Amino acid sequence: PSDARAFYDELCYMLAAQISAPNSPQWFNTGLHYAYGLTGPAQGHHYVDPDTGILTRATSAYERPQPHACQPYHALVSTPDGPMPIGQIVTRSLVGMEVYDGRDEGAGTTRVVAVKQNGEKAVFRIELKNGVAVEATGDHLVYAIVDGVASWRRVDEIEPGSALRLSTCTDVRAGSQEPDVDEAALVGWLQGDGFVGQDGLGTEHSLAVEFTTIDKDELDFVVERIHRVFDGVHYHVRSVETRTPGLDIHRIRLYGERLRPFVDKYGLLRSSADHVVPPAILRAGRPAQVAYLRALFQAQGSVRVRSYWARLADVTLSSTSAGLAHGVQALLLNLGIYSRVGRGAETRESRRTPYVVFIAHAEPRARFRELIGFVSDDKRQTLDTACSPQFAGRSLPALKDETVVRVECVGVQPVYDIQTESGQYLSNNVIVHNCFIQSVSDDLVNDGGIMDLWTREARIFKYGSGSGTNFSSLRGENEPLSGGGKSSGLMSFLRIGDRAAGAIKSGGTTRRAAKMVILNLDHPDILNFIRWKVVEEQKVAALVTGSRLTKRRLQAVLGAARTPAGLEADPRKNPMLRAAVREARAAMVPDGYIQRVLQLASQGVRELDFPEYDTDWDSEAYYTVSGQNSNNSVRVPNSFFDVLTRRGQWELKRRTDGKSAGTLPAEQIWDEIAHAAWACADPGVQYDTTINEWHTCPEDGRINGSNPCSEYLFLDDTACNLASINLIKFLREDGSFDVDGFRHACRLWTTVLEVSVLMAAYPSAPIAQRSWDFRTLGLGYANMGTVLMRRGIPYDSAEAAAICGAVTAIMCGEAYATSAEMARDLGPFPGYAKNQAHMLRVMRNHRRAAYNTAPSEFEGLSITPTGIDPAHCPAPLLQAARETWDRAVGLGEQFGYRNAQVTVLAPTGTIGLVMDCDTTGIEPDFSLVKFKKLAG
Repeated sequence: PSDARAFYDELCYMLAAQISAPNSPQWFNTGLHYAYGLTGPAQGHHYVDPDTGILTRATSAYERPQPHACQPYHALVSTPDGPMPIGQIVTRSLVGMEVYDGRDEGAGTTRVVAVKQNGEKAVFRIELKNGVAVEATGDHLVYAIVDGVASWRRVDEIEPGSALRLSTCTDVRAGSQEPDVDEAALVGWLQGDGFVGQDGLGTEHSLAVEFTTIDKDELDFVVERIHRVFDGVHYHVRSVETRTPGLDIHRIRLYGERLRPFVDKYGLLRSSADHVVPPAILRAGRPAQVAYLRALFQAQGSVRVRSYWARLADVTLSSTSAGLAHGVQALLLNLGIYSRVGRGAETRESRRTPYVVFIAHAEPRARFRELIGFVSDDKRQTLDTACSPQFAGRSLPALKDETVVRVECVGVQPVYDIQTESGQYLSNNVIVHNCFIQSVSDDLVNDGGIMDLWTREARIFKYGSGSGTNFSSLRGENEPLSGGGKSSGLMSFLRIGDRAAGAIKSGGTTRRAAKMVILNLDHPDILNFIRWKVVEEQKVAALVTGSRLTKRRLQAVLGAARTPAGLEADPRKNPMLRAAVREARAAMVPDGYIQRVLQLASQGVRELDFPEYDTDWDSEAYYTVSGQNSNNSVRVPNSFFDVLTRRGQWELKRRTDGKSAGTLPAEQIWDEIAHAAWACADPGVQYDTTINEWHTCPEDGRINGSNPCSEYLFLDDTACNLASINLIKFLREDGSFDVDGFRHACRLWTTVLEVSVLMAAYPSAPIAQRSWDFRTLGLGYANMGTVLMRRGIPYDSAEAAAICGAVTAIMCGEAYATSAEMARDLGPFPGYAKNQAHMLRVMRNHRRAAYNTAPSEFEGLSITPTGIDPAHCPAPLLQAARETWDRAVGLGEQFGYRNAQVTVLAPTGTIGLVMDCDTTGIEPDFSLVKFKKLAG
């Protein structure tokens, strides 16, 4: 019991201290039934019963492989795109989305890794002194300061007088479409000083929009945007008499149903007391949000410079709508502009209570001036004065503790939950808490065949893992079929799998899964495979360019149909239209579309509804092409390089009978690989001969594939549980490396991963059986680049290579030594006996690399590995690496090994952020300032 308790406590400490972490799917899936009693319908998984050794079909989705605190739909999550309702993040399954989390002095971000709708629950509202509010269920955790002590507290434990921590330094980085910027400005003006409604003076109570301006700057600003947004719509400008000197009041009114899409898009048919920041503004990007706020503050706000002797100045916005005031505050906060909302006093019976947004601190005033500002020259000058040194004002911390003034239950509501990589996120800027290798046979529908693979992959992707498959067994294009006819070829089926993976990824509720597709270099379809992504990305470029060019030319045709004399949609009678048609045809616009637009013009249509596409990887353009949901790799044997050296012909082989399918120049293939990798980063290259010469279990088959990131290479139909150690935690202040602590961590996590083999369920019976038989583990590390940087060692230096080699050798050797100790007590893995000679040979080669022995001493290797250079490796690391491998080989020769493999070097893209690593995996730091954007 004491050993078990120590094991548990050490694991908890290592997780909490960010010393190590298992890979993402284990976070999401392992132990959910054990810890929380979660169950669910069986999903076709299998496991080997540890008591009987019998392959068993899982009866529950979670029994082998957290109550949820949550928030109501409208609760805003602060993101680099602007405030977004948490319900929208969940219903749109925005896994991978970047959100702020309050780390890094308030400006840090994290990623959404899971989303969930959690039914209906009682919701509490915490109102802060500055007017910001947070709504969440009672069990939701917020970062609170109670009696001077900061800690995570349940919402239903928060009392007035305590404080919540709020970030004041977030920003919005997303861009905007130009039309959205002009529309946003008009929306802000209408909500500030305008009118939208059904005008009884017009024909049949037509829709009317009216803007009010008080000087020439404002009039010019509004009219200019009316021209761009409502091109061709008639408007009327009326001067209004006033007794107030200095005012030049005008009202600009527009009528008609042409305004309807604009009004509906922004929800403008509301009374002034019911105004809110339109959802379309929240997701429109920074330029549009800035334009909205500039217009709103110009029309309804002011800048005050009061009591020069007291140096008081602020920017204010007044509204009779509490929803608008608090919405503006949330938008300002997300833009990094702190404000407070106060409730004004109105003594007149016929007037509504005003709500006022105040921007009073020095830094927010200056940021408002820099980012938003005003339209009119007089307000800009006053703002300049308010931001001058004589009105310095109070400073504002990046993380501000805001006093709680009220906590109340606001009823039962549908609630939603997101999980982030860091375990926290900002709600209204307040800090709140919150892989496999598969085989495929050349068979269409039977078990183990092509369509069965998509089902197995679906089980894997659903739970956040990844899958890798070598498709070289599938027939090439035009190879004969058993029932007559010819095969459609490999690529047609790869496109099906790619579509399936994309659909599951976009619908998943954990991290987006990954997929590896591998093809041997002698496959008949190899060139099509190499070019696959290059061609698909060319299609995207064509679609983006074509859509924009086509719309531009067709819109020109539509516009040319209107002449000063009226509508003339016949090119024979309209020279301008004839020229526009000619230009459209020259731009390769199809005649069918040109004729369609001419017909629309004759019907009085003025604006063309024609979609344009962009090059964002998650856009509609990329959804229309294939090959975007996998990493692609080619398997290259050493024999290819022999042919390449001779500039010879490389033979392709049919998959049905092994006969020649023709030849290709080896140089052409290699050039195609290099060009494709340069153009689109795929395919990668897997060196087949080297991989199999380091294979520990060749008696059970070749290594054909890898997992999606290529760190795990083993037999088909096996799985590997991964975990990584944060190396920076073992770097002492004097620059030395804590070898003993690192060894202990390796021993502990090798044991953890062995235990996870017992706990897991697998997506198919063969994977369950082989994972039990070979028990492969995947211990690795992250932050090597940071270790080298802190020691001032160039990443590409001989010293860096020696240190990296020694640390890797210690990890790998210690894991194999631990595996041998477990074999002593529990027995070696079932497949060890017939692979003993091969595995011990591989172990000896590892030891030789640690000792940097002569190439002639290595066994069964075509290419000698790079050993640890003693001239550049610190003596303690070198000694530890050699001693560790002496133990690993000695114990293995005596007891065998519990696991066929124990270590990998994964990219740690997700858990590297969980552990707050500056560099992931073994990679260098590519920039001193970087933004992480995960897709997987």
